[in-house]
Order: sequence, then structure tokens, then C-alpha cells
Amino acid sequence: MPSSKNHTALLLYWPLWVVLVSLLVGFSWWWNINAIERQALNLALERGRYTYKIIETARLWVAQHGVIYAKTSQATPPNPYLEVPERDIETPSGIKLTAINPAYMTRQLTDLLKEKEQFYVRLTSLKPLNPINEPDPWERDALNLFEQGEGEVLESVKSDQEQMVRYMAPLDVKPACMKCHEKQGYQVGDIRGGISVSFPLAQYSAATFEQRFNTNLIHLIAWFALSLLSATTVRLILRHEGVLEKARDDQEHLVKVRTRELQSEVQIRKRAEEKLQLMMNSTGAGSRYFFFVVRSRSQLRICRRRRLSRTNRLRFAIHGGQRGHFRS
Repeated sequence: MPSSKNHTALLLYWPLWVVLVSLLVGFSWWWNINAIERQALNLALERGRYTYKIIETARLWVAQHGVIYAKTSQATPPNPYLEVPERDIETPSGIKLTAINPAYMTRQLTDLLKEKEQFYVRLTSLKPLNPINEPDPWERDALNLFEQGEGEVLESVKSDQEQMVRYMAPLDVKPACMKCHEKQGYQVGDIRGGISVSFPLAQYSAATFEQRFNTNLIHLIAWFALSLLSATTVRLILRHEGVLEKARDDQEHLVKVRTRELQSEVQIRKRAEEKLQLMMNSTGAGSRYFFFVVRSRSQLRICRRRRLSRTNRLRFAIHGGQRGHFRS
């Protein structure tokens, strides 16, 4: 029984319920915030996939034409790593042109994206022809995953003082790619390398700022309301328990008082019967036994109605209720 009371007291300890509410609301907040972050990463994933498909399509178009020619300039010098016939040509009007392959085109596109959009795109490979395309540690890990069958890699990483989203997908060797890469031992369908896309996560975090703010506000209100409700409910239960405890104590006290009165009446009855037995034995009037027993019981009921003291009850029983022998 004491153990049960201790358990009840523990359950009615209101700070415990506030802690439980805090844990519940905290878990819900953590789950929703993570869901919002996953939503932001999903948006970033779609952007990375879209960029990859655009670059891959443009590369495929160039590869299908072998090479394309652009005017030689400081921004577009001849590519020393491109070994094709007629890499550099001159038009009849004297304009110098240089051949551009898919890799060269990709590098020039990525430079434009970096300048205008803070969007970083790299073409990289485990066996690059151009050392500038050597993969960094993150890209190398992604390329190794592609070799094991992974389809794409997305991760949010800390770069300098900014959180960045990094996306990478593999480049398969197409028949048009064999003109430049057959000498490296590649076959159609092999993983040639990958396109790495990086951009700040802040722009997607800003898009979900309102969702995070609403989530924080809703959970704060929910925590306050549930904590107040728990504390109020426990307080009302404790007050009700106090009322019940008092009523139980009063009932127990009344039972004790009534028990003492019954015990006193039993003792009075025993003494009256003993007195009656003595009188019968001394007078030899055995035939009057039944009459005295009945009369004693009747007198006891009269005593109860008159609320006589113990002494007066005994006198009443002995003298047959005559008024001069007891005090009312």
C-alpha cells in the first residue's frame, strides 16, 4: 500500500508532467524542423539534377558533332589537351578559330555560371586528361561510389563560412566520346567521370524561413498550453484527493466512535445478564428467567432512546425503570 501511494504521489508531481510535455513537444519540433530541412534539400536536389541534365545534353550535342569551332581569344585559347586533327584553323578572312570539345565547353560554361549565379559546376574524373579537372576529396569519394553503382550523391557540407549543397552525378561513356577517350582504355557504358554541382544552401533556407518560424511558434504555444493544462489538472486532482482523504478520515472517526458505543452497550448487557442470573440463583425463581431477559432487553432499548449514562443504564436494568433509582 505505501508503494502504491508513492507511485500515485510521483504521478501527481506536476514538474514531471512538464518534463514529459517538453520531451514530447521537443521531439515533434525536431521531427518537423528536419522535415523542413529535407524539403530544402529536395529542392536543391531538383536544381542539381536539372543543371546536370542541361550540361549533359549540351555535351552530348557537341560530342555528336565531334568538335565545334570558336574564335580564338584570351577567354578561349587553344586547348593543349585536345589532340584532334585541325584543332586550330583560320578562315579565308583571317579569323583564327580553335576547336572546342565537350570538356572545354563545360569548363567555359561553369566559369560563366560561377561569375553570374554563384553556381559552381565542375567536370571531373578519376583519370582526367587535364590536371585542372582533378577531383577534390568529396568528388573522389562520389566517383568511387559511382564505380560501385551509386546513381547520384547529394550532401550539405560546410565550406569556408557558408553551408553549401553539393550534388554529383556520373557521366557514362557514349559512342561519341570514344574519339577522345578511347586511348584511355574506356569502353561504351563505362563511368567516364562526373559533373559536380555546388551552390549555397542559404537561398533554399530563406525559402523555408516562414515554415521554420511557424513551426517554432506553434510548438512554443503548444508547449506552454500543454504544460499549463498538465499543471492545472494535477492541482485539481490533488485538491480532489484532499477532499476525499478528509471525508475518509471523518468516516473512520465516526466508525471508531460508533464501535466504542457498541462495545459499551455490550458490556452493559453482559453486566445486566450477570446481575439477573445472580438474582435468579438467590431466589430460586427459575420460571421467571424468560421474563427478566425480555425485560432487560426492553430496558436497554429504552436506555438508548433516553441516552442514559452507563451508570443510570445499570440502575435502570436492576430496579425495573422506577424513577427514584436513576438520574435521567
